[in-house]
Amino acid sequence: MSADGTRRVYTRRARILLAALVLVMASVCALGLGSEIAVTDVAVGRVVGFGILALGLLTAHRLMRMAIVVTPGRVTLRGLWRTRMLSAGDVVRFEPPPPYGMGTLRHSGLRVVLTDGGAVSAGVFEVGQIDGPSVGVAECAELNHWLRFQGGLDGSAIRVPASTTD
Repeated sequence: MSADGTRRVYTRRARILLAALVLVMASVCALGLGSEIAVTDVAVGRVVGFGILALGLLTAHRLMRMAIVVTPGRVTLRGLWRTRMLSAGDVVRFEPPPPYGMGTLRHSGLRVVLTDGGAVSAGVFEVGQIDGPSVGVAECAELNHWLRFQGGLDGSAIRVPASTTD
């Protein structure tokens, strides 16, 4: 929360572990593949090695930035590859992510239900194999409480099935 109480960032600590894992894997791949290619052509080996390392650094950076950021009148969903900015008036409610293994691979994060009947998935709160069923539940309650004070809908005006995705 910012000092004046107008900005709140929702994120998970697991992203630090994921970013470290990505950096280790990118380093191993960059060194391994780069050295294999460098046997025949040193310049190409360096380019491939640094390219893989750069992609790993970019991915780790984006993993660290994944979050849901709420400011007065605005919800920002920072995902792995894309950032979406929504007006608080366009959001009906926030729903917890579906349980792990429920057949949802692509849209398995915390759901932001929109007034047009669609939904956007926030990947920062996805349920994994080591997570319990409570991932994102407390955050949804707090976000829905925040939404009521933003002049948004209370979630009862529009009924959207929980399985709706964008």
